[in-house]
Amino acid sequence: MGLVYVNGIVRGPVGEEKLSFLIDSGAAYTVIPSDVWRRIGLKPTREHEFILADGTIIRRKGIGMLYYPATRRRTYAGNIRRGG
Repeated sequence: MGLVYVNGIVRGPVGEEKLSFLIDSGAAYTVIPSDVWRRIGLKPTREHEFILADGTIIRRKGIGMLYYPATRRRTYAGNIRRGG
């Protein structure tokens, strides 16, 4: 089947950005690039523990609320980067 992407807009407190999202029906979070996170004004609201594919457990601050204009829904978005 291949990989499926959808174009969308994410909006934060101070801006919005157009992005291309990989569709993953098993994903628990939406992950967006760190630079986009900062430009749209998202702030970490909590810390979360993640288990990586190799079994490594990491904790990251970087879970913020994200608004999807097209669906008028809010969800948590991750900014999961090395060094937290």
